[in-house]
Amino acid sequence: MPQSERTAADMAKREKLGESDIATLPPSTLRTLLKDASDEAALWIALAAFTGLRTAELLRLHWSHFDFKAGVIRLPRQVTKTGAKRQIPIQPNLCAWLAPLAKDAGLVFASEKAHDRTIAYAKAKEIEWPSNWARHSFGTYRATITKSIGLVSLEMGNSESIVKRHYFDQHANEKDALEWFAIVPDKPANIVPMKGAA
Repeated sequence: MPQSERTAADMAKREKLGESDIATLPPSTLRTLLKDASDEAALWIALAAFTGLRTAELLRLHWSHFDFKAGVIRLPRQVTKTGAKRQIPIQPNLCAWLAPLAKDAGLVFASEKAHDRTIAYAKAKEIEWPSNWARHSFGTYRATITKSIGLVSLEMGNSESIVKRHYFDQHANEKDALEWFAIVPDKPANIVPMKGAA
């Protein structure tokens, strides 16, 4: 078998096993993405980057799933990819992004095109949009801060083996991880009252 075919076969095998490289963004790029974003784009980017929610989960997300007083997003089975309930902490910086945008009820994103429009916004700013960068960045930085495979596994809805291989073993810079979860709007609105997030 030619070298190129062997390489392609090896890559396909690794991807099937979940061992392909993952894409993360540095905090500076996330800041640039969020700067001057429309409400829809800012909401999409902030939720994806600070919760690790999958695209399909974001599109099924309702405002009724947010418990701001408890500081968590409670995902029912109908929302998650695995069909298992999941609870994700609302990080304090995410709360600042949600404060001016949160509603009492309804879908968080009224249109399935919200994702496409957000990607178009990023491309207009000439910022690369690697596949699943927000989920991968969340997992990597969250694992770096918590140092808990089990906790990140529960928050992301992944197996512990996937979390360890993809995120825990990435050895991200702790300074970057802390900075990631410290990104807030330039002019924060009044923050929704909530208990401290984990």
